[in-house]
Amino acid sequence: MYAVNNSGDKSLDKLLRWGIADLLTTDLAQSKLLRVFPLDRLMQMLENMNQLEEEQHLSKTLDRIADKENIEYFVLPSFTKAGDSLRIDIKVQRARAKEILDTASIEGKKAEDLWSMVDDLSREVKTALNLSPAEIAGDYSQRLDQITTGSVEALRYYVEGQQYLVQGNFEASVQSLEKAVEKDPNYAMAYRALAEGYAYLGDHDQHKRYLRKALALVDRVSERDRYVIQGYAAIVLDESPLPAIESYKKLIELYPQDEAGYIYLGAIYRNLEEWDPAIEQYEKILKINNRSMTPYDNLTFIYTSQGRYEKAMEMIQTGRQVFPNESLSFLRPSVMISVIQGRYDEAAAELKEPLARAPDDPDLSELEGNIFHLHGDLTSARTTYRQLQQKEEADSEPPGFRGRLWLAYLHLLQGEYRQGQEEILAGIQMAQKSKRVYDELEFRLLYAYSELQLGRFPGVIEALKPVLEICQNISAKNTPKFALLLSGIANLGMGQIEEAWKVGQQLRRLIEVGGCPKHMRHYDHLMGRIALAEKHPAEAARYFEEAISLLPAQRENSDEHAFYYDALAAAYYQGEDFPKAQEAYERTISLTTGRLPWGDIYARAFYWLGKTSQKMGKVREASAYYEKFLKLWENADRGRPEVVDAAAQLALLRKAS
Repeated sequence: MYAVNNSGDKSLDKLLRWGIADLLTTDLAQSKLLRVFPLDRLMQMLENMNQLEEEQHLSKTLDRIADKENIEYFVLPSFTKAGDSLRIDIKVQRARAKEILDTASIEGKKAEDLWSMVDDLSREVKTALNLSPAEIAGDYSQRLDQITTGSVEALRYYVEGQQYLVQGNFEASVQSLEKAVEKDPNYAMAYRALAEGYAYLGDHDQHKRYLRKALALVDRVSERDRYVIQGYAAIVLDESPLPAIESYKKLIELYPQDEAGYIYLGAIYRNLEEWDPAIEQYEKILKINNRSMTPYDNLTFIYTSQGRYEKAMEMIQTGRQVFPNESLSFLRPSVMISVIQGRYDEAAAELKEPLARAPDDPDLSELEGNIFHLHGDLTSARTTYRQLQQKEEADSEPPGFRGRLWLAYLHLLQGEYRQGQEEILAGIQMAQKSKRVYDELEFRLLYAYSELQLGRFPGVIEALKPVLEICQNISAKNTPKFALLLSGIANLGMGQIEEAWKVGQQLRRLIEVGGCPKHMRHYDHLMGRIALAEKHPAEAARYFEEAISLLPAQRENSDEHAFYYDALAAAYYQGEDFPKAQEAYERTISLTTGRLPWGDIYARAFYWLGKTSQKMGKVREASAYYEKFLKLWENADRGRPEVVDAAAQLALLRKAS
């Protein structure tokens, strides 16, 4: 915990309150025999509890922390200063029982003695925790001044920067951390924190710059922090995930009880859609600490991605039992599973009470809008999204853009491309202004997609240029893949089959280097589009089916399923296999989250179902599908060819009947 100031001199808090805690945590975290709670997570917990500035070690605070994070022991430091003499006292206390296992104190003559004092106190803590002299002697324990900083001022600015970071004041954080590395240019952990701060600020050049500096100084950190920095740097700076995986495996090999190592490794496997090894990491965390929230969140997501919805709900129910005061943490995945399964009334009922308690919560508002959206109540969906957009953009700092993005999606669903693009372009400008680069990329990709759907193929290529340029400077592994896919499809739209094939090879190389075989679905899809352009619908269908087989199950409101199903249906239609085309289009309209961002594809599926039914002589079904499509697109942009044709075909069918 933070150090309590018993000196009466509040000016000492800037260095000693969190400086002592940082050094103690760093020193003890070297141990292979102890599991030490990370200081940044402790600071964030206290900030969330509005107790970051708490002056004493209050029992109620310690109990809340112990219950939430399964803490067994607390090390409670305090300090006094008389003249030039500094004294640090510690208590080692058993959590919840309030039993004091041991106390120790040490005195130093000057602030620079702080490092050696904490080194000595760390040995006292290990003794209090029943480590034998032989175990202590054989444990990892580098001198603190060799793995942190030897500068009093650098340490002061470092802990100040860390406090600003957990408070969300990223500009103040990097300013303090810049001063820390100015005082000690070899302070590796300060460079790592600077990289994190600049990432939050959206300054990705500085993010990478300081990460490289931290990486160059890994001989100035503990063995544990070395592998953490190397793994983090590999994720950001390397194209392949393999170096990061190796770093985290080494971390776990040295520290088999290190919860963070399994979290980092599990996250990589999860992002690679390697579900089984990801599950393995998160299950190991539960064996170490069954009160860690991370595995519950991630295992729920993974089981949902596998289509194991009952298993995901079991994990949610277990999590609710373990964390009875964290009901909102499990609300979103629970509601989302109901939405995925088309149980919209159940989803709305579960959301009703939490939304009444927190009507301005953006996550809950987004879910409410999604439920209206899928239920076909587009007026209520639009109202909800507009209210979310106004709230996010007026009150948030930095602003959020989910409301505006969903308004754009809703316009596409109704064939209102012009209005949709207006929302998208406004979103791009606002995201640029607020340096929300990932939001900017999302809007730019959607703009390129809308240009593709409008048949403006040169516009697609132009829209994707800034996307690919931005991705060269940030850690966005998946965005360039989809951008290349759209680019290749646009090439085909312009009759440039050879150019599309070249883009496909570039896409394939990017996927292979990125180490995610499941992302070959992007390549397979493009190869199917090429086969379709060359009038080989059977070959195209095989590619499209392979791409679909690599999709995860429906799992989130950003799913891609409709995009992939639509192409397969088109291949069957071109090959005049109308029963299979109809089956594929029916799969599209039966989607839930898999169609949310692809509203125009969903709407046009009814148009194409009208065409396939008409081809098969199913007049009544064809009429019903055309009517459904025309209802969805009753306010579509003027002159849309599908609307003109659907109206004409419906008139013919009515006349014939």
